[in-house]
Amino acid sequence: MIKRWFDSLVNRAVVLVVVFTGVSLLAITVIGTALSRAELERMAKGQLETTIALAARDLDWKLSQRLNVLTLIAEDAPQSDARLSNGAMALLRDNRAVLQLFDATFVFDAGGELLAGTPSDFFRPGYIATDRQYFQEVSRRLSPIISEPYRTALDGRPGLMMAVPLFDLKQRFIGMIGGLIFLDGDNFMREFADIRVGTTGFLRLVTRNGTVLVDGSDQNQAMTAVDSGTVSMKRAMTGFEGAIRDREGSSGDAIMAYRQMAQAPWFVAAVWPTREAFAPANRLQEGFGFTLLGVTLLLAPLAFWIFHRLMRPLRTLGAQIYQRHTGERDQPVSEAGGAEILNVARIFNVVRQERDDIFRSLAEREAFFRSLTRDAPVGIVHTDILGRIEFANPAFLDLVSSPESDTVHQPLAGFVALEDRDKAISGWRNALTRRSTFRSRLRVLTTRPPGYIWVDALTTVIELPDKALGAITVTRDITREMRFEQALREEQQRADAILDVLQEGVLMVDTGGSIRYANDAAGELLEMEDDCTGEDFFEAIRVLDDGEPVT
Repeated sequence: MIKRWFDSLVNRAVVLVVVFTGVSLLAITVIGTALSRAELERMAKGQLETTIALAARDLDWKLSQRLNVLTLIAEDAPQSDARLSNGAMALLRDNRAVLQLFDATFVFDAGGELLAGTPSDFFRPGYIATDRQYFQEVSRRLSPIISEPYRTALDGRPGLMMAVPLFDLKQRFIGMIGGLIFLDGDNFMREFADIRVGTTGFLRLVTRNGTVLVDGSDQNQAMTAVDSGTVSMKRAMTGFEGAIRDREGSSGDAIMAYRQMAQAPWFVAAVWPTREAFAPANRLQEGFGFTLLGVTLLLAPLAFWIFHRLMRPLRTLGAQIYQRHTGERDQPVSEAGGAEILNVARIFNVVRQERDDIFRSLAEREAFFRSLTRDAPVGIVHTDILGRIEFANPAFLDLVSSPESDTVHQPLAGFVALEDRDKAISGWRNALTRRSTFRSRLRVLTTRPPGYIWVDALTTVIELPDKALGAITVTRDITREMRFEQALREEQQRADAILDVLQEGVLMVDTGGSIRYANDAAGELLEMEDDCTGEDFFEAIRVLDDGEPVT
């Protein structure tokens, strides 16, 4: 059914227009989407790089600010072990205003024992911090440090310690003051986590060793290991900075940007899922899709109507050609429609006119041929290349004693007697193949006794330069001639028999002296062989005149 539907040129044209339009719109959509995505990706990378640069700068400033606060307080701290033990709490209380920058503040002596803490809920008397990394680091380096994230002794909440060493007058280490920042607390870390890129994009703060400090997508991700499957994240852990398109574990395909921090061995990572970053391009693609659907729904019936109207003259032309072929129409077909249809109509009219002229000429020639052959005394037969009779004149019909209706379109070989049929067929075939003439005496079947007649048949080929069209066979009744020849042969045989029994020699010599006949007695007389026909008579004898030879 589909193949039959595609047989129509109108349907093919409609499909072609729809497919061409669809492919064009699809190509525009694909190219436009690709260009839009490339431009959006470039803009998204620029936006992420700007965002994380600001965020990293703000974090560096806040960390630097807090370290500076702790350093100033450490400069005013008691400068002996005994005074530090007695005045640690007063030190924290006197600087309560600036220490609000931290979630908790602690003072430790040189042995790692907790001397004071604020707020009071976080103070644990007798707590020893010698096994903590931040205390070991500050007592070893004797300079301000920002610790690695760790689980605090305060209900195991994740946090990090900013520590500054304390010295006595002889610059000996007598303790440290530290400010604790909870990673899940309501502080500047929370402000960092609340920063959004678009709607679904977020920031992440990660240490160089791969520990997540803050994750804007999930606050419970603090103190967890970063996804090691992200290639760009591994590069960032070695110092990479910049924006790149990568696959992020929880967000899928995303644009990611990284910026290293100055105050701590951390880096800021921004993650923006491409489904949002490329949302304008996706909406553009959907818009193109609906446009393509609308154009197709509008263009298909419109193209069908237009092509149906354009092809109407062709359908009319087809009907008129059929009418001309069946004889229902005598007038030339109408010349209307487009240039191509108009040319077809004109060519058909010209070809039809030439065909009619040729048929008229052929009819005239056939009439002339029939008039010539109708009264001819010899039989004339026109056969096609397969040997079927196309025309037979009355003389041939009389020879075979058959009406025209039973003769035309019948094989000519069927009218030849079986004894001569193979010879006739072979001769006709050779004549057609070699473009030659075939002549023979054949017996032709007839209803008159004895059931056949003898004819002298001459076949010649009707040919063009490149092929044979058929043959013309001329037949002449030679039955009487054959009877006369037979009678003559019989009489000659009787004469030969009589002459052979005579004792006298009988010769027949032509005017040139050649022996035409000699019976046996004449041959013996002339001392010649049995058959001396054709010999010179005067060379076989010698004539004497008075004993002298006559020459």
